[in-house]
Amino acid sequence: MRRLIAAATVSVLLAAAGAARASDGFPYRQVSLGATAGCWPVATTLALQDQGLMGVAHPTRPMLFLFRSAGPYAFWMENTPAPLNGAWIGAGRTVIGRWHGIPNTTTSHAPPMPVSAVVEYPARWRVPADGARLAVGARCSSTGGL
Repeated sequence: MRRLIAAATVSVLLAAAGAARASDGFPYRQVSLGATAGCWPVATTLALQDQGLMGVAHPTRPMLFLFRSAGPYAFWMENTPAPLNGAWIGAGRTVIGRWHGIPNTTTSHAPPMPVSAVVEYPARWRVPADGARLAVGARCSSTGGL
């Protein structure tokens, strides 16, 4: 999934965090958002953020996009064959809204206000309600890919 950004350059909080890398190229961290938790891929570079879940037909877990500063980061589903749901994470690392992406479309999904993170979920996963808190923990190893 490609994202559209207002800033020319985005640095990610985990860039120097020493996160473990899986064979798919994404570092993995222990992440929880509301009642959902696990070892999730985290987009840690602009290239990984641009890639996201693009081309993944059957994602098996959520993916976290974590940004250094809050901004109007919008997402779209171009070249993304799987339906995805998303959660906008605002100030205080809480959910401030949700979106639903239709596969292989270029409709832009913009946040209701600047966000510091976004979580993409496979469509069959339940997206937490507004106010659910995001926590990012230790690095972890994942098997089975995205």
